[in-house]
Amino acid sequence: MIDESGKRKPVRLSMHARLQLPFRGVTEEEVVEAIYSEAWSLAESGRFECRKNFPFGKKWNGKTYATKQVHPIFVEEAEEGIMKITYEAEVDALYIRFRETTVTTQHLAEGLTADYDADGHLAGIEVLDAVKRFGSKDVFKQVILEDIALVSGK
Repeated sequence: MIDESGKRKPVRLSMHARLQLPFRGVTEEEVVEAIYSEAWSLAESGRFECRKNFPFGKKWNGKTYATKQVHPIFVEEAEEGIMKITYEAEVDALYIRFRETTVTTQHLAEGLTADYDADGHLAGIEVLDAVKRFGSKDVFKQVILEDIALVSGK
């Protein structure tokens, strides 16, 4: 995951992925290391996957394992600067990404978080229980951008 300037692209885990880490026995750092260091292959739905074995030597679900395998399934997104709105129906989570970057997440209210970049700029917003909060799935049928002035070079 290298961008056009030769820098590593940041890896951003969705809230669903972050919530699944403890249940899968892996850390975010291990997922990122696997993505950066291992060969990718195509997975379903235009996604990629890779696998990396890590030393483990512990019990997991009553059995001792010498190694554990981290198997992220992910998408490589376009370069920074593209706003993206995603909805994950299985967890009823809406995410609005303003920029792709490494983020710090701040809890704003129950089921509402904001992601900020290293300079404190808003990078994304996540809404959990989105359909419940919006009152209907119909809100996702159409997105209208009004009065958006596109200014190049800024």
